[in-house]
Amino acid sequence: MGLADALACKQHVQSAHLKELADSFAHDVLNVAALAGRLLWYEGATPEIWRSHDLIAVSVDAEAYYIMLQSACDIMADVVATLGAKKGQAPWESFHKLNEWALKNPTRLDPVYRLVAANLPWFGEINSTRTAFVHRGKKMLVYTDRLTFNWGRLIPKFRDLTRDMLDFSERLGRQICGGHADIDFLSLVATNLCASGRSFHIARLATSDRCGKEEPTRFSLSAI
Repeated sequence: MGLADALACKQHVQSAHLKELADSFAHDVLNVAALAGRLLWYEGATPEIWRSHDLIAVSVDAEAYYIMLQSACDIMADVVATLGAKKGQAPWESFHKLNEWALKNPTRLDPVYRLVAANLPWFGEINSTRTAFVHRGKKMLVYTDRLTFNWGRLIPKFRDLTRDMLDFSERLGRQICGGHADIDFLSLVATNLCASGRSFHIARLATSDRCGKEEPTRFSLSAI
């Protein structure tokens, strides 16, 4: 995973904390992959007679998916606050708070980390939806025509939001490693997710030893 590897090999006074963040981010991405696989199984592999009965479980997993995406973003906020601002200056516990702060105070961030000082529609959707579930008492409404969920819009929405989150994490990882974008890698597919003629995968990639560590790994989401 680009971001996790960048954090794990970053030489910094807060190296121990960065290692914790690397482990936490990798854990969140694996949770997202597990939830995605389960949701696609519900839609694509569950016998038709049971699809309506599974809607409660689908709703729970869909809500959990948004929560895990938000958790991964909050970890990236801690990364930016730790590496890109003076200690205690930038919000570190919430990507939403950091994004709002950075938009108002871009010059207080190291230029390398000003990618967070931008309007990020993908994150706005993750944050507003997750907030509705966790703090506003809203529930995920899932329905089925016994072929797809929510007229085929549920899975593609998760795919797009996940891809945007991972793309941002890759950009952040490259900035931490000094802006290197030419990473050599060998793709080993960790999880292949398929449903209703659409598929995408989260691939485990073995990267070049750019930071002096043996066999660092990264994850990438791509449409097939």
